[in-house]
Amino acid sequence: MAGHGRRHLDGRVPGGPRRNQGIPWVNTIATSADGRAWYADTSATPNLSPEALDAWAEEIAGDGLLGLVYNDFGVVMLDGSDSLYDWVEDPAAPAPGLVPYAALPQLERSDYVFNANDSYWLTHPDELLTGYSPLHGREGIDQSPRTRTNVMLLEDHEGTWTIDDVQSALFSDRAQLAELLREPLVQACTTTPTVDLNRTAVDLTAACDTLAGWDGTFTLDARGAIVFREWLSRFDYSDRVDAGRLFSDGFDAADPAGTPSVPVTDRADWLVELGSVVQLLGLVGIPVDAPLGDYQFEVRTGDRIPIHGGTNIEGTANIVGCCAASTVLEPAPEDGDRVNDFSELRDLPGYAVSDGASFVLTVEYTSDGPVGEGFLTYGNPDDAADPAYRAGLEAFSAGEWRPFLFTEAAMAAAGLQPVELTG
Repeated sequence: MAGHGRRHLDGRVPGGPRRNQGIPWVNTIATSADGRAWYADTSATPNLSPEALDAWAEEIAGDGLLGLVYNDFGVVMLDGSDSLYDWVEDPAAPAPGLVPYAALPQLERSDYVFNANDSYWLTHPDELLTGYSPLHGREGIDQSPRTRTNVMLLEDHEGTWTIDDVQSALFSDRAQLAELLREPLVQACTTTPTVDLNRTAVDLTAACDTLAGWDGTFTLDARGAIVFREWLSRFDYSDRVDAGRLFSDGFDAADPAGTPSVPVTDRADWLVELGSVVQLLGLVGIPVDAPLGDYQFEVRTGDRIPIHGGTNIEGTANIVGCCAASTVLEPAPEDGDRVNDFSELRDLPGYAVSDGASFVLTVEYTSDGPVGEGFLTYGNPDDAADPAYRAGLEAFSAGEWRPFLFTEAAMAAAGLQPVELTG
């Protein structure tokens, strides 16, 4: 593991992860002006004995409750009445019963590290992290489409990243599944432009032509993104990450970012699902060539603000979705009901966005200090009468990055005044 015997980035932070180890649920990623990138899962994790971990692994492999809650929800349950599961105290840990800092998953590199809400295992495809407590996460398992897209964006870039490069990659709204499956889907529907559904002939031509002209992104003006999302949503998650109805090759733990990648040759099933999409979009009144921004939006003060980005179905780096509780005092708009059990499409019609990409920050180190730009997407004020109520959301929609100011001089130049809070 890179960085052993060296001072990690967190060593420069007084009371940092090495000492406190108190992050409850998020990953820690840092970078430095001298070109180092560091990842760590610094969460406070129970330190179980090897015997306890073996017993727990045997339990979750069965058909009982422990396996159900772990495999379906990622929740670890232990039998507190059994001393086997007592937390082991290590003098190096910051608190009794925790995994010590040296045993946490972490990686330091000179190119990049990343995490997209999968486990620590694939922090970098050339240096997989293995041998850690399974309570930190799983190793050797198929990766989400979002994680694979992040690797694709990172690997496609050559040279040093600038802030513009990072912003362009994030807001390219590319999705690896679209880049793997769009062309073979078009080949199939071009060859067979009509499909029979329950004795009804469904013409695929318009949808197929739209997919053929689509660039595979989920930008506001992307025509074809809706058709592809609806089509992809009709396949199980397992089909998207392993061999099945979409791919003939299975997930390979030796190439987690690159597999699966070979589309199945028999695509008759694909055409049936595409026909179902054409019928559904016709039923709800969405044209097959509609731009994504016309039907993916958040409602603010009665207006629909178009939102770019993908969902976890297709797995872009820029993830948006439905349906979070309101984060402001204003009444939350109606999200509508899902049109069926397969789709995120709602009977508005469209995709109601209320979460994802809530805080976006890009930073570049320069000779004059850090330069940062980003979004507080859903905004600070919760009063709809405040002019700034929808400013962050509209800026995100338009891709107009807001400068983040780091010095008193920069804040003064922008006309900002300090506010002192007491209480």
